[in-house]
Amino acid sequence: MTDRGFLRRATSILIAVSMVLTPFTGLLVFAGGIQGQILENSNTGADGEGDWYIGEDYTESSKTITGDWPLTGNLTIRSGGVVEINNGVLEFSQEYPFPDRAKNYTLIIEDGGKLILRNSTLRADLNNLFDFPSLGIIVRNNGVFEAYDSTIMASGHLVVDNSTFNMTRSVIKGNPQVSEFCDPNYFPKGIFDDSMVLLFMSSEVNLFDSRIENVFEPGEGDVPDDVFNHDYPFARDVNDDGNNRSSVSYTLLRMPSGKASADTTGQPLVNITADDLKMYEVAPSEVLHLSEFDVAGLMLQSSDEVHLRLNIKYNTTPDFLSDSKVNIQYGGLGQIETGMTFTATGGTPIDGEDDQVVATADLPEMSAQDLRNLNVIYSNSGTGSLFINKVWVSVELTLPTYGNITVAGNSNFTAVDTYIGVDLSDKPLEHNQLVLMDSSQAYLYGVHIDETQHRYPEHERKSPLVTIDREIEGTARPTFYIYRWANITVQDSEGHLVEGAYIHSRVQSTGQEAHYYTPNGVRNYPCDEVLQYSGKSWQDFNKTGPDGNIRLPYLSEILDGRAFNPYVNLTYNAQVTYNSAQWGDHLGRIDNIAFDTYPTLSEDSAYRDIVVTLDSLLIVLPDLVVTQDDISLSPEYMVAGDQATARVYVSNLGRADAVGVSVDAYVDKDMLGSDTIDALAAGESKYISIFWEVSHIGTYPIVIRINADQSIQETNYTNNQAFKNITVHPMASGDDFVVGDAKNPNITVLGSLGVGANIRVIENGTLRVDGGELKLVQNFDNQFIISISDNASLILENGAVLTSSHSVRLYLIEGAKLDVTGSSIQNPMNIIAEGSSTLTF
Repeated sequence: MTDRGFLRRATSILIAVSMVLTPFTGLLVFAGGIQGQILENSNTGADGEGDWYIGEDYTESSKTITGDWPLTGNLTIRSGGVVEINNGVLEFSQEYPFPDRAKNYTLIIEDGGKLILRNSTLRADLNNLFDFPSLGIIVRNNGVFEAYDSTIMASGHLVVDNSTFNMTRSVIKGNPQVSEFCDPNYFPKGIFDDSMVLLFMSSEVNLFDSRIENVFEPGEGDVPDDVFNHDYPFARDVNDDGNNRSSVSYTLLRMPSGKASADTTGQPLVNITADDLKMYEVAPSEVLHLSEFDVAGLMLQSSDEVHLRLNIKYNTTPDFLSDSKVNIQYGGLGQIETGMTFTATGGTPIDGEDDQVVATADLPEMSAQDLRNLNVIYSNSGTGSLFINKVWVSVELTLPTYGNITVAGNSNFTAVDTYIGVDLSDKPLEHNQLVLMDSSQAYLYGVHIDETQHRYPEHERKSPLVTIDREIEGTARPTFYIYRWANITVQDSEGHLVEGAYIHSRVQSTGQEAHYYTPNGVRNYPCDEVLQYSGKSWQDFNKTGPDGNIRLPYLSEILDGRAFNPYVNLTYNAQVTYNSAQWGDHLGRIDNIAFDTYPTLSEDSAYRDIVVTLDSLLIVLPDLVVTQDDISLSPEYMVAGDQATARVYVSNLGRADAVGVSVDAYVDKDMLGSDTIDALAAGESKYISIFWEVSHIGTYPIVIRINADQSIQETNYTNNQAFKNITVHPMASGDDFVVGDAKNPNITVLGSLGVGANIRVIENGTLRVDGGELKLVQNFDNQFIISISDNASLILENGAVLTSSHSVRLYLIEGAKLDVTGSSIQNPMNIIAEGSSTLTF
């Protein structure tokens, strides 16, 4: 790390570096550092081992990995940093042979840094000696964690503090292999096969079509004396007298948010709110005076058992000498001396050594309001300059988060079509709860819970949703808003679907328009996150689509600390309107839109289906239909270069004739062929054939689309497309699979293809695997080879996989090219390159 303080006033330098990149050379790019400083190394390991830092102040401001990234150190993502993992695994290789030889790591996303998982897994690696199963993850100070179609699989702690956490079609769960790989004396299965303990503090949390599974349950039996206790810098286990998990001691950070007019430094406040290259100079005779801190939703009373500590990270010029102390002021009191002083740090302006130190001082007990108005004052009465990198107050508090999913501070917790692993059990060792504290709000749309631990008889059930109301004046109650879905289908008098009908809903008891509680207040349409998830806007969220359906959320219950049950249960009625210049204006009505209510939170109770018939409406239009059974492909055995035929049976199930019906055949986005049916009367069906020469090999779908441009108005467009899989074999070339000869000059593999022979790409030929899997099928190691020669190319793209059932050698010879883009090579594969060949990953 560089000496940050002395270089602060240096002239900005832009360093431009050009490098020749061979196929086996990494690329290192330098950019001008903030205020003229040299970027810090993202990693100092010769082979990438050890800690990684990603951010705008480091040599790597972003990192995109397609495939796996195994880490043997901590990963920290800071301001401006983005790490994206695609189609792979982000795993931490840790070990615990015995307590004083432990190697366990943290993932920290802070100061606006961002982690994105796409179709990937975040986990602790459990295939080592002396495996360690847990992870310590914190997202803080405006960090962002996003997961799409991904899995977070580990025990340990996940803390999201004053940040954003989004999951879409993803899951948090435990690792069932703990008992197989981990020492039970340190990591007993009952404690370490559950998912991470979750705390969402003053954050935006959005879960869409996701799952939180395996919430902590200790299981039966005694806890071993040597059981491992997590002790991360931000989360430390607190056990009860029986050595059982009970609570967690958290350390949260709060940053300055304001300066007083008495501050004479002229420095921007942002320079001391993050661990970065920005510095805040306090020159001789200058005064630092901070006037407030961002408490970020923390709700504290001075009587709470909370430990507050002031921290200042700094360095100085060599001539710095000052006996001034840091003072604080709060709650209308006079200045209080903390005893904190600063001493000259080592280093020189050019030695490149990190000489920053952290000065600390314990703070007196104070409320959140006191912390918000905390003044920090320092006057540099000596010689030399003080350079402050970061100022923060650490807040240490203990919460009973084991066995719960805890949402605290002023968090907004939105879950849509999501499973949350809490339950109604009355057994203390099994019961899990979603706990809402302080002024947090939860918006649950179609959420369902674990019903396998339901308690009978019913009167012994325990609540899965709990609010803890601190009753601090001026703050909102923690509240659950439970929404359930109505799947409303509108049809005409003969059962044909109606697109463009609107549903206008009202509360039955009051007659008021249906409304929605959102993080942005009460309004007459759902919150922005739900609209985006549904693909709707505030203007059309209640409008039926081409399938005649609209999925509408209704506020069903409101639950807070006033009672164990909801204090509001709502039912609705609705008017259906359809206005058309062609078919006129029509009305319908839905009475008694009602749902099962809390504590019923089963998957079936999350929605109900409703069909509305507009009796006065009759839509006379064609309805063009094709199904998978209407498609036949020939010949039955197909090889590359064959003439293929798709014979398609197209029906008009509507009430009007259709003229000029287009029928198209596609593979992926490429049109294979097209033809047109001149006329198709109402109730009539006709065959049509489409021909093309097969060029792609493998097994993949042929998609048939009818009236794709919707130039013919229909009652229903949702039945205009169907597909059938085709299998295309490569042309034989002796005993090998050869690409680049006269028979197969170029081949594209879609879907899955297994080859039980040598694969040879020769003489400018190209073997392209586009989103599919090419697998070399062997009975033993190195039975076959893969060779690319004489300017030929093997290209893997769009998530393609090259794999083998056993170890294999891949040769690149005489100008060969291997290009792996957004794809992966799996299983043991030795790559041997020679003769000016090129590898691109």
